[in-house]
Amino acid sequence: MAKKLPVLPPAARPHLHEHEGAYELCAYCPKMCRFSCPVAEADARETLTPWGKMSAPFLAARGGMALETAFETSWACTGCGHCTEYCLHENDVGSALAGLRAAGVAAGIASPVSARVKAAFDKAGNPTGKPLSTALRDIVPAALRDDDASIVFLPGCTAAIDEPASVRAAMKVIEKLGPHGVGVPGDGACCGSALYWAGLPDRFDEHARGFVKAFGRRKTIVVADASCTWTLRELYPSRGHTMKAQVLHVSEWLAGFIRERVLKARTKIPGRFLYHDPCWLARKLDVTDEPRAVLSAIVADGAGEFAWNRRDTMCCGAGALLPETMPETSARMCATRADEAAAAGATIVTSCPGCLHRFRESGADAVSFLSLVAKAL
Repeated sequence: MAKKLPVLPPAARPHLHEHEGAYELCAYCPKMCRFSCPVAEADARETLTPWGKMSAPFLAARGGMALETAFETSWACTGCGHCTEYCLHENDVGSALAGLRAAGVAAGIASPVSARVKAAFDKAGNPTGKPLSTALRDIVPAALRDDDASIVFLPGCTAAIDEPASVRAAMKVIEKLGPHGVGVPGDGACCGSALYWAGLPDRFDEHARGFVKAFGRRKTIVVADASCTWTLRELYPSRGHTMKAQVLHVSEWLAGFIRERVLKARTKIPGRFLYHDPCWLARKLDVTDEPRAVLSAIVADGAGEFAWNRRDTMCCGAGALLPETMPETSARMCATRADEAAAAGATIVTSCPGCLHRFRESGADAVSFLSLVAKAL
């Protein structure tokens, strides 16, 4: 008797249909971008290449594979976009796999990471499950706490909870700017990106609407986290959440003050550093010159380069919930980056708290971009 083909649950169909063209492009491709996927390279598994991960939903949508099987592969992605960089069609694999995650969650497939993220937002409005207001209370000076400022600084959830020293450094820099400074919202204001990557797009949209209502009419939003910057600048508008506020990564914002000599280094920091480009900043937003300009102004010998740099940067394994879904793979990806810096006798400096935390978790010698700026000023 012939084996019955899998039946795609109706609830999953809209999510897969939205990305049908993207799945098809990869499914019929000869895997020319295989080398560019850090997850596939770290695990050496063909099923985790962009071709493998995108062929799975392509087959699931046509009854050739169980949705559960395809859903499992969707978590092997950091959304870094390196495969897209090498794709002639510029196929957005990360967003398509986020759609596959959403399809699985909508169909009721158990996902511990999705359940955890949802519970964390239910409890505290951010992916850590801890109130950011409590974390920031002892870090942000009273003079900088301002929920109504036209220019606001968002430190990011990872920085507030896991890398508070980088937030303290940011406060020192802002205080140096005096009248050019910004206000810091008391609750830290999460962008909600973890909901999107957890396969909860409806909940993400709900969160985004609340964020736009609270901050959408500000003049400028300065963001420390690279992923948050991309979320507010690119993901929000793509899903219909439009803000009047200009969204800047902190390196873009500071580069202007350095260029105009509003900020001047009192001392040049000695030592050897390699600058790690965060994927979301360099590849997704094409912000590569600004952090280097700032580092050139404050580091005695400037910052050196990794072999893979700028838009060709290699992911450290911190993105799109990979540290939770595939912790060992994420650690191997991070180690590859850290080993290169160690071999060069250099300290890693990065302009994203998420990358910084991933490096430090692995035991790598890494410092915050903002910490160096604060030290130099």
